[in-house]
Amino acid sequence: MDWSQQRLGILELAIAIAKFFQFDQHQAKLSTEILAGVTTFVTMAYILVVNPDILSNAIFLQ
Repeated sequence: MDWSQQRLGILELAIAIAKFFQFDQHQAKLSTEILAGVTTFVTMAYILVVNPDILSNAIFLQ
């Protein structure tokens, strides 16, 4: 598979995703939604790592 065929496949996938989630109706972009998802994931991962330390320190304050 050459580069042009691979690019066509990626473009078709992006169009299918845009149709499924109705980006046109919601005035959204695929890149914006991907960035929002990555941001949410990183935030939740940070909370899962830091939260036990915060809670363990709170127990000693009582």
